[in-house]
Amino acid sequence: MMRTLPLLVTAMLAAVMPVAAQTPSASSLADSARVQIDAAVDRGDLQGIESAIAFVDRGLTLHPGHQLLRHYRGYASYRAGSLAFGQFGPARARQYFEQAVGVLEPLTRGATIPETHAVLASVYGMQIATSRVSMVAGMRLGPKASESMARAVEAGPRNPRVWVLRGISAFNTPSTFGGGVDKAASYLERALVLFAADTPRASLPTWGRVDAHVWLGQTYAKQGKREAARSQYQAALALQPHQPWVTQVLLPALDRAR
Repeated sequence: MMRTLPLLVTAMLAAVMPVAAQTPSASSLADSARVQIDAAVDRGDLQGIESAIAFVDRGLTLHPGHQLLRHYRGYASYRAGSLAFGQFGPARARQYFEQAVGVLEPLTRGATIPETHAVLASVYGMQIATSRVSMVAGMRLGPKASESMARAVEAGPRNPRVWVLRGISAFNTPSTFGGGVDKAASYLERALVLFAADTPRASLPTWGRVDAHVWLGQTYAKQGKREAARSQYQAALALQPHQPWVTQVLLPALDRAR
């Protein structure tokens, strides 16, 4: 019996080791999540984003404290909420923004990437926009949004995604409260300049260039610069030919404004 024990232990280890070897790393899961989220956002596919959320949740069962997986969980909820807001209205969107806050707020209390602070600021802004009483929500969440965005800019002054989200925030904030289309244009133009030197390492966020063109186009449209707006929309479509928001909403609106 004593001679067979080592053989039994060896057999048990041989059975366990292949399983352990097949467990994907946190970085590879984060990179897969990035690709899935970006593809679903490109298609305007809410169900696809929900599938990506489920994928990240499974990854977090394997790597519960991984910072980048947690970031993508919050980011995916932000994107799902934004899409649900446009497609179904505020009631459907609120649950996603609540999920995003639940993930991102604790994450920003420790070391994280600049995008986390910027996404959290944007989530607060969307919670204001989808609130039943936006004035009350603005008084409570407006300072939080400003603080989070300031932290994002401090942590990533040359991060183009920070400037994209700062530009979107300014576009949706009245000038009397520190926003406005002129500031939005400045921030989004800066983002496009910074994208020229943007080379994030594997698994880090790469989104934003299309968003910059789309929102800068809307900014130019509000400023009455229709041809400049059209140029931005065309630049977005050159990167993402079937972008539904541009093809189905923004370009037709620009044509009707003639």
